[in-house]
Amino acid sequence: MDNATTISIDSPEQDALLLVLIGGDGTPLDREEVHYHGPVDNILLTTIDNLLNRNRVHKFALKTVQVGQGIDKNSSLYRIVQSFTAAISVAEKRP
Repeated sequence: MDNATTISIDSPEQDALLLVLIGGDGTPLDREEVHYHGPVDNILLTTIDNLLNRNRVHKFALKTVQVGQGIDKNSSLYRIVQSFTAAISVAEKRP
């Protein structure tokens, strides 16, 4: 599997997440939509793990995160996604 994988995270409707795993060539590899009630952080991380495992993508192959237009920049979901993005960036810089 390509070593420059991207994940796109969007919220097409309230209480729903759409995650799309994208290969290095820009081709969508897989997608998963989940509905949630309450805290979203665990659901987001679990869904990302499921997508990576199902497609045999190593977690360190995930290089970028795209935030969709459906995520309000003032929401806690946006802050959670930004924190996840920062964690990927830090992990990438480790030897």
